[in-house]
Amino acid sequence: MILAGSVAASCHREPDRVLSIFEVVANIDALNGRTVKVGGFLPECGGYDCLLYGSEADGRRVKAWTELARAHRRVPDSELPEGLGIGSDDGFDRKAAPFVGQYVLITGTVDKRCRDHGEMGCTDRAPEIHPKSIRPWQPPAGGQGRVLEKRT
Repeated sequence: MILAGSVAASCHREPDRVLSIFEVVANIDALNGRTVKVGGFLPECGGYDCLLYGSEADGRRVKAWTELARAHRRVPDSELPEGLGIGSDDGFDRKAAPFVGQYVLITGTVDKRCRDHGEMGCTDRAPEIHPKSIRPWQPPAGGQGRVLEKRT
């Protein structure tokens, strides 16, 4: 009976390991419905656009791609970097606003309904992670990164 209680309690703990957006996308079927911590760069968040990228450079590439597409009214030949869609749950955009243009750590529940075995399937804002919290995060030079203090 004590063992059953320990197992149940451990199932509801916040995960310790920080996943990259690439790990979440590659394992989205297995992670579906699970709470994870994912770290990445948040270039903007509001309306139909709230994606987490693996790096600041990826965020800049997406911005340049979007500007080129608007200017020429066609899809550029260059490929977009992988991004992880963040759902707009419980006023998340307002909570995320202070962190736009920064690396963040998001804790949330993975949702695979907009990914068909890793391939994007939704238009507009795909809720691939339903966020519970966001906080600043320092990406690793070669490890998992570290969480900074401010949390919303």
